[in-house]
Amino acid sequence: MIKQLTSKQQSFVFIGLVLLLGLGFSLIPNISTFVYMLIPTLATLLMMFIVTRDGYNKTGWQKLGINKLGMHKWLFAIFVPIIPIALSYGIVWISGLSVLVMPDTILGFSWAAFPIAIIAIFISNVLTNSLGEELGWRGYLFPQLHTSFGFIRGSLMTGFIHGIWHFPMIIFTTSYHNEGNVWINLSLMLISTMSLAPVIGYVRVKSESVWPSSILHTSHNVFWAVFAALSQSKSSITEYISGDISIVVILFYAILSLWVFKAMKRNQEKKISS
Repeated sequence: MIKQLTSKQQSFVFIGLVLLLGLGFSLIPNISTFVYMLIPTLATLLMMFIVTRDGYNKTGWQKLGINKLGMHKWLFAIFVPIIPIALSYGIVWISGLSVLVMPDTILGFSWAAFPIAIIAIFISNVLTNSLGEELGWRGYLFPQLHTSFGFIRGSLMTGFIHGIWHFPMIIFTTSYHNEGNVWINLSLMLISTMSLAPVIGYVRVKSESVWPSSILHTSHNVFWAVFAALSQSKSSITEYISGDISIVVILFYAILSLWVFKAMKRNQEKKISS
């Protein structure tokens, strides 16, 4: 038990825990992506109940941002990820690298049931898969790094660790981005999480809540799954142009992150001048 740790020290201990847990869990035979997504939350609980013991008081849990809904950032979190995902698949459809298809069922549901099913899937993912990650990344780690290093470096560092944490699943399992060149996939994963991190960090700071972060994470994953179900690849390079860690998506979030950096800088200058 270590009670007196600075924000920087807490973040580094968390990083060590989450990366070690990720490596260990990836070596479990047939580990599911769902279980792996819960690792950041597990690392958070270990920090809260064993390392710092902040989990034994209300204030400790409030720091994770779970006590506020942050509803004014929900629409941003839902609709922004649709833009780059749709754009990336639109490019491969128009170019002929993929073909738009209309399967009899989508994500395992009939088209008649799909509108209700997608809402249920979305809500379920916000409360489970995505929250399993975001409670650790934007609930626990990012606020610590934000305090210690500022918004820009704090968000990019969070994105870097988020990306590295995916590596064991890509390298040691066949359930996550196992098609194509492994080194390209690892590189795109790291660049993707770093380009996206300032955007999710922005909604975390502006809402003072982890829920918009989980919603944005869910929107990204769910709409990727939907568009992927409607697409039939005709080329091996398709996955590098369309999809969740594609070049198109990375460029979109990189540009949006530049806007976020400027917006956060303006807000900081306003606070100083006032």
